[in-house]
Amino acid sequence: MVSGNGFGRAIRWNTLGSLSRAIAALFVQVCLMRLLGPEILGQFAIYLLIVGFGTILSDGGIGSALVRSPQFSHQLLRVGLFWTFVYSSCVALSIVALQESIARVLGIREADRSLIVYAALTIVPLALSSVPMSVLRREYRALEAQVIQLSAYIISFLFVSLPVAIYFPSVWALIAAFILQTLLALCATWIVGHCPLVPTWRGGRDLLTYGAKGVVVNMAQFINESIDNAFISHYLGPRSLGLYSMSFNLGRAPTDAIVSVIQSPLLVSSAHEQDDSAVAARRYIEILNASICLVMPIYLFVALFPEVIIKTLLGKNWIEAAPILGIIGIVMALRLLGSISGAVLWGRNRLGFDLTAQMMGIATFCIGFWIFPIEDVYHAAYVTLAAYGIRSIILIGSAVKFAWVDGINFLRDILAPMASTVLMMIPAIIVDYLLISLSSPFRFFVLAFVFTITYAFKVRLEVGQTHFEWQRRVAAFVSRVTTP
Repeated sequence: MVSGNGFGRAIRWNTLGSLSRAIAALFVQVCLMRLLGPEILGQFAIYLLIVGFGTILSDGGIGSALVRSPQFSHQLLRVGLFWTFVYSSCVALSIVALQESIARVLGIREADRSLIVYAALTIVPLALSSVPMSVLRREYRALEAQVIQLSAYIISFLFVSLPVAIYFPSVWALIAAFILQTLLALCATWIVGHCPLVPTWRGGRDLLTYGAKGVVVNMAQFINESIDNAFISHYLGPRSLGLYSMSFNLGRAPTDAIVSVIQSPLLVSSAHEQDDSAVAARRYIEILNASICLVMPIYLFVALFPEVIIKTLLGKNWIEAAPILGIIGIVMALRLLGSISGAVLWGRNRLGFDLTAQMMGIATFCIGFWIFPIEDVYHAAYVTLAAYGIRSIILIGSAVKFAWVDGINFLRDILAPMASTVLMMIPAIIVDYLLISLSSPFRFFVLAFVFTITYAFKVRLEVGQTHFEWQRRVAAFVSRVTTP
């Protein structure tokens, strides 16, 4: 049985670390976008696409299998280490051997072919880091995990990538920082997690069986989240990919931070509380409710005012990305709810339903990109919205079913905060209409101020209900801060 205290501590430390990392990532991304422009960032997106594909295959689902295994041992870690190394080495060599085919599929120019080789070299250390990280995730050692990830990111991108990009603006400033971040995180997690140095291939059949199922679902999820980038790279080139991917990443940064806060504890909790469905259902609903109340308003703000945000943060060179960012704001809200629901399905060993959701998303992408011609990057953004909408509906419906969530309570705890989130945006919409003739920076700060006031009012109303534990915790925190 997983203790409530362990779950709560993991959530708190994950929250602190992920918020810190999201703030650092937002600052670094904005600076790099201003320095490098869409073309170079499009090249980096191609590099990350190849790295992500290879890492999913290399991990083999072993990281998640180690987290949820009921018989965790030092021997099991050695088995996971061996097979992760074997998988990642084979994948890296295959990518190098097939680099010409990969270049044709992704539309990579001859001058950029070296991106494929460097992506292959990154895969082995990135895959290996999942083994010691699984130890920290399983033991709810969220503080160590977050400190390692945040430190590696800050050192690599803030202190290495940014200075290099100022004097030598090229994609190699980003690639070097990413490789450094991977190596730093690998070494630190290995030491902190007391991971064995000697691998073995003996034993661990259950680990490999679950991992094999997991890699299929992970691959489907990766394709679902990356097929849009592949199509844009092939048909429209690096500049369009840069506009699209960086708009996606701006919205994705807070989403990934929130998902990393919740996903690991929720996965472990769902896996270890198979016999206590009431607790699992309660935690799932509470996390969905908190996400809608606290995070959804931010995405709605991005969806409603993308042009003001782009002009203020990135300047006029990125104005083409404004319509994309507006669509991505809604996409990220759907992605957040789907990711939370997916963690519940993984914990309860219902990977088939997660796979179904991923395949439906992939089918939507294929229909949208193959049947209808890709004329511009905005078309891709609307296809992405449809794919994530279908995927999230399937994931939420499946999680509600297998977490034994009461339908009436679900509608009450989810639809009500959604409605209040939409209503709270009305003052900002009115202010934007009245200030439409003013300059973007001034409009942005006024809109941000109005949004902050309405957001604080909404949160105060929510925590006043004390229906969930998160509401009581926020209310206690506000009381401590405001009491002299």
